[in-house]
Amino acid sequence: MYSSDIEQGDASYTSDKNNFTTDEEFFNELMEVPPEFEDHLIPDDCKDEVKGLEHLIKCLDFRFNAYPAVFMGTFKQAVQESFGSKEINDRRPCLLYVNNDKSVYSNLFCKQLLCNEKMIDYLMNNYVLWAWDVTFKSNEQMLNHICQTIFPSWSHNKQFDSNSLDEYPLLIGIYRDINGNFSFDRLIEGSTKQQNLDEFLASLMEFKDKFTLSERQFEKAKEEAKQQMLASLFQARHVPNRQKHAHDREYARSMSMHAHAGYDEKASRRHVQFRRLLSSGMDARTNPADIFFNDPPTKEELMHVFDQFRRDSDDADDEDDERTPTVDLPAPKFP
Repeated sequence: MYSSDIEQGDASYTSDKNNFTTDEEFFNELMEVPPEFEDHLIPDDCKDEVKGLEHLIKCLDFRFNAYPAVFMGTFKQAVQESFGSKEINDRRPCLLYVNNDKSVYSNLFCKQLLCNEKMIDYLMNNYVLWAWDVTFKSNEQMLNHICQTIFPSWSHNKQFDSNSLDEYPLLIGIYRDINGNFSFDRLIEGSTKQQNLDEFLASLMEFKDKFTLSERQFEKAKEEAKQQMLASLFQARHVPNRQKHAHDREYARSMSMHAHAGYDEKASRRHVQFRRLLSSGMDARTNPADIFFNDPPTKEELMHVFDQFRRDSDDADDEDDERTPTVDLPAPKFP
C-alpha cells in the first residue's frame, strides 16, 4: 500500500514535470513560425511583391535559421536602387534570385550558399538582392509580368518556366551595356552550375567588376553623345555673320577684334535674330555644359529643341525678307 502510494506520487510528479513549460520553451513557442510558412516561400497567387518578400524571409529563417538581406520593396525599386546613384562607385549590381521548391537543388543552394553567414555579409555590402518564388504557376506569371514591365529587352526566350525544374534555382545578375540596354547573366542555373562557397564568392566578385566597368563605359558614351548633341544645338543657334540691312542700318562683317564705326550694341541686341539668341538669358560666353548641369536633357528633348530653333530661324529670315516697306521703315537702299 505504501509502495503503491509512492509509485502514484512519482507518476504524478512525472506527469506534472512533463506538463511544465520552461521560459525558454515558452519563448520558442511564441517565436515559432506558423506552419503555413514551412510549405512554400511565397503563397499561391501572390499579387503584392512586398508581402511576398516578407513571407519568403520568414520561411527562409524558419528553414535555415538565417536569411540574406533581401531588398524589401518592389523589383522596380530594387533596380532603381542598383543603378540610381550618381556616383558609379556607389552603384551596386542587382541580383534576382528565383526559387522553385520542386527543384531538389533549391534547398541545397539556400542552405549551403545563400543563407551562409559569410555570403549574407558580402551580399549586403556589395549587391542589391531581390527574390521571388515560382513554385506556383501564378507566381511564375507574376514574375514574368514584372520583368516585362521593367525591362524593354525582356524577350520571350527569357521567360521563366516553373516546369523546367533543371533550371532552378536561378541567380541572375543584371547590368547595362554601352547603349544603356539591360543585360542578364545567369550566375547560378540549377544543378548545372553547382559551386562551393569560395567559387560562388569569386563569381560574384567577378560579376561586380564587370558591372562597374559596364557602368563606366555607359556613362562615358552618354556624355559623348550629350556633348555631340549640345554642339549641334548651339551650332543651330549660331547667328551667321552676313551683311544685313534693317532700320536703315548696315551690319557689316567686322574684320578686326574691335567693333566697326557706327556699331550700336543695344540696337544689335534688339535685332530679331539677336533677340532670339539672347531670349533665354544667355550670352555668347555661356558654357553649354552649365546649362544642363542639374537637369541633363534626353536625346529626344535635344532633337526637339534642335528642330524648333531651326524652324524659328527660318521663320525669322522669312519675316525679314517679306516685310512690307512703310514710311517709318522704308525698304533698304542699295548703292
